[in-house]
Amino acid sequence: MLKNKNKTSGKKSPRNKKSYILDEDSAFMIVEAYKKFRTNLQFVLSQSDKKSFVITSPMPDEGKSTVALNTGIVFSQLGKRVMIIDADMRKPTVYKKLGLTNHVGLSSVLGNFNDLSEAIKPFRENIDVITSGPIPPTPSEMLASKRMDDILKRLEQAYDVIILDTPPINMVADALSLSDKVGGAVLVVRERSTKYEAVKKALAAIDDTGMKLFGTVINGSRNSIGKLGYRHRYYYSYNYAYKASSSNK
Repeated sequence: MLKNKNKTSGKKSPRNKKSYILDEDSAFMIVEAYKKFRTNLQFVLSQSDKKSFVITSPMPDEGKSTVALNTGIVFSQLGKRVMIIDADMRKPTVYKKLGLTNHVGLSSVLGNFNDLSEAIKPFRENIDVITSGPIPPTPSEMLASKRMDDILKRLEQAYDVIILDTPPINMVADALSLSDKVGGAVLVVRERSTKYEAVKKALAAIDDTGMKLFGTVINGSRNSIGKLGYRHRYYYSYNYAYKASSSNK
């Protein structure tokens, strides 16, 4: 059994009204949308031999980190043991959103400076987090390493769902470096912001690596996905209501 060496105080993290992380005060329609998203993810994960998947986006500021955290929350509500990994070792935000320290994290473990158990931090009931750690010089190579394989295999023995928040796919190759290590990917795009060509490029990159696309989250939308007008090969599309003024990464 993998144990974390970080003890929780039992206190709730301070509420950041701009973070849009699900809690007891979240709007019903947002919570229900995430639950529908979870249901579809459960189906595609049941077809995979891996418990892990990445959440990425074509470009920055499209909401992927918030989606990663909220997806973990709704899975934990089923009693699933959830691990959320901030694999964005270039511009990490998870530790900031959760008010955690980032001295020890994924980069520390990949660099053999710390054991995996030292990097695990409690977030909420049934959810643990591994923050990015100090920014390393070669994130893509570290994610593609045998050491990353070993980390995911150890985590799969202790957790039911493993979610990796990765950098934007059109900016760097980090998410693609994990293509042979995870079950698939979820692509987050922002309506009225993400360009068609950016989505097309991201989908082509995922397809080229052979990584399965689990679905697409349309962020900042109150309408059906059809109005965006793009058609690509994927398992499901997910549309959830979100605050249009949000500027989350």
